[in-house]
Amino acid sequence: MLSRVADSLYWAARYLERVENYARFIEVNLNLFLELPKGGQQDWEPLLIVTGDRQLFFKQYQSSQQDHVIRFLTFDHNNPNAILSSLFKARENIREIREQISTEFWEQLNTLFLEVKSFQKKKTISIEDYFDFFNTIVNRCYTLTGLAVASIERTSAWHFSQMGLYLERIDQLTRILDAKFFDIKPQSKSLSCSLDLLLWTGVLKSITAYDAYLRYHKEIHPKQVALFLIFNPDFPRSIRFGLAHAQRSLHAITGRPIGSAKFPVEKRMGKLKVSLDYLDIDEIFDYGFHQYLDKFQIRLKDLDQDIYQTFFNR
Repeated sequence: MLSRVADSLYWAARYLERVENYARFIEVNLNLFLELPKGGQQDWEPLLIVTGDRQLFFKQYQSSQQDHVIRFLTFDHNNPNAILSSLFKARENIREIREQISTEFWEQLNTLFLEVKSFQKKKTISIEDYFDFFNTIVNRCYTLTGLAVASIERTSAWHFSQMGLYLERIDQLTRILDAKFFDIKPQSKSLSCSLDLLLWTGVLKSITAYDAYLRYHKEIHPKQVALFLIFNPDFPRSIRFGLAHAQRSLHAITGRPIGSAKFPVEKRMGKLKVSLDYLDIDEIFDYGFHQYLDKFQIRLKDLDQDIYQTFFNR
């Protein structure tokens, strides 16, 4: 496969996964705004920390009020990670390799892009409008995922897109876990139980993990949330699940069995996967939860660089 095609497929998948995640993060934050108990205050700045856009945001805005954050994360052309920016880049990547995807996928992607552009032009937007809008984005992304599963042959093209999807998903998950464990602190005695529960429920819902989590655990507890989202081998949005599938796609591309390594990228992916296989949640907390996730994100960046050098830099 041409490196240009592989690069486009890999990044189109990453951008579309980012679009879905951003839409869901914002939608959950809007829900949280409606559900906060009296006396509780909502701060939108943690969402900017989760997405990694805080520094850029405060170059343009004085305060992290709701409308500014939503528009910055959704439409702002100065934000390369905004939903509209990511959609544009995904669309351009797909346009370059149009022959690799189905007509239905291309039409659905164009429909989503045009819907977001149209919504941007609205002069007044209510909370209800925002709910419908972000829900539509998430559902369109689900449709795109379903079309990809149903219509793309399981060749290298498929595996490059899958590797991009899962690595983006893992990156977003490590960010939200790192930010939320730092941000959610015990509140005043009068709000502690209800507010803490509400905030951690929001974390799980932002990753569509709430119902799945409750099938494993009766109560919502931060350490159990971390255990589930990092180590569960069967939940599609856990780190362990994502790494296993990214590794499987990598070796499908190289044509070598898992456990062998011809290229540095195979070795790096294998080490990252094995480091998780022989670790438990207590060891992570003993080491330092933030320190572990920070180191993990650095290793993800190194892995992305190896993918670029191995497949795209030609």
